[in-house]
Amino acid sequence: MISMKNLAKILLFSLSLLSISLSSCSESEDSVLPIELTYESPDVVFDNENPRMTMMGYETSERVLLIRGGQGEYRVESSNNAVAEARCEGNRLLLRPIGVGKTNVIIRDESGCDYWLSVSVGYPFYKYAVIDNRVSLQGEGLTDDEKKALEKEMLEAQTGPAVLESYAFVYKNEAQSEGTLVLGSSHYSFDASAQVVVPDEPLQVDVRTDDGFARSFFFESFTPVRFSSENGSVSDELFLSERNAGVAPATRDLDQTPYFRCFVFDRTAQYKDRYPALERACYLQVAVEQYVGVTTED
Repeated sequence: MISMKNLAKILLFSLSLLSISLSSCSESEDSVLPIELTYESPDVVFDNENPRMTMMGYETSERVLLIRGGQGEYRVESSNNAVAEARCEGNRLLLRPIGVGKTNVIIRDESGCDYWLSVSVGYPFYKYAVIDNRVSLQGEGLTDDEKKALEKEMLEAQTGPAVLESYAFVYKNEAQSEGTLVLGSSHYSFDASAQVVVPDEPLQVDVRTDDGFARSFFFESFTPVRFSSENGSVSDELFLSERNAGVAPATRDLDQTPYFRCFVFDRTAQYKDRYPALERACYLQVAVEQYVGVTTED
């Protein structure tokens, strides 16, 4: 019969063996570094605490990240191949955008450890808040009364540019020449690929707002933007200026923000019959530009 003293020795010996075994296992696991991602350039640090990547829907080349740590060969998969495809070449992770949306890319090693990368694919989204809305009328034969009456009619219109307080553009190509224009609650497809219009003289607009903001703007070029509804029932055109930081043309500093842009709607044809001497009737709107981010909604 085993005495209580001997039994205690056996138990202590067994526990010591178990302790050695657990410690050895922990040391083995700790010797394998966790999976992490890095950029190819050592000068750029990837955030492995919050692993995310955003790609533009119009990108055609693959994005490359380097996989570090883990054990053995890596396997990768995308939870939604309709958004982004992922593949692995050695320790290189290659990602290609396919469609707008969000997906998770999972990296696994031979030991079963995994790493999740959140991937968003979308398009750049800009908003423009109107800070000044006015009418520009041209026509040497227009009387002062006609100018006052037409200006009042245009500014008090219940639809169109007179009531627009903001614009939103979703640019769906790198050249920013096509995408979606949002006016109020309406969405339109737009085409801004036409040749830029350059006036003989820069368009000067002196703005003074109720909150004390005052600045002179000089807009030197305008891009025709044609837009239409999905069913084609509505189509129109506006002219969008280049970015302007609000200083004189010769010293314009494009590093100065925020940026301002000018929206022009030509409405001459709408009023020409009632005002035969009218040569040009336009809405001029100065708006401040805000880059919102990347939208993952198509």
